[in-house]
Amino acid sequence: MNVVQFFSKSKNALDLPQCPTDWRKHLSNFTSCTIIVHGFIYKSPEHAFQGLKTRLCSTATEEYSIKFEGNSMTPQQAKYAGGKGAYKKNNIVLDLEKWDAVRVDIMEEIIIARIKSDSLFQHILKQTKQKNMLLLHFERSGKNSFWGGSYKMGVIRGHNILGKIMMKLRE
Repeated sequence: MNVVQFFSKSKNALDLPQCPTDWRKHLSNFTSCTIIVHGFIYKSPEHAFQGLKTRLCSTATEEYSIKFEGNSMTPQQAKYAGGKGAYKKNNIVLDLEKWDAVRVDIMEEIIIARIKSDSLFQHILKQTKQKNMLLLHFERSGKNSFWGGSYKMGVIRGHNILGKIMMKLRE
């Protein structure tokens, strides 16, 4: 199996039939594409992920949650706004036990919504399946990575949950 690492700044490599040369970058959750999850409209999977996470915070205001929907924030800004530092700054408390229990299901819903609305993403997933490619969301934290991981000397380090969700859904 051919391991293919991807993230928002992936360089061009490995040709796939009828796909742009930067197809690995397109697998990233930072890719702009309108998706609808739980009736909310988001401009990227990252916006959806962070927006839905805030809806599980009892201390987050509706106004804070809404800011992730169809606005001018970049995916990187959405990631920051849904992170620990921004939560602390805005006095938002995330129930980690509750979040940990649902985060994988939420990500799967987001990827399903993306498959339905993003035909290029759908095509890339089909092509990677045909080429028997293992999708690995690259993260520098290696073995401690939850959503991704790294690949060195034939060994995958990290849980690669995002890659596993994509491979499951491309079936």
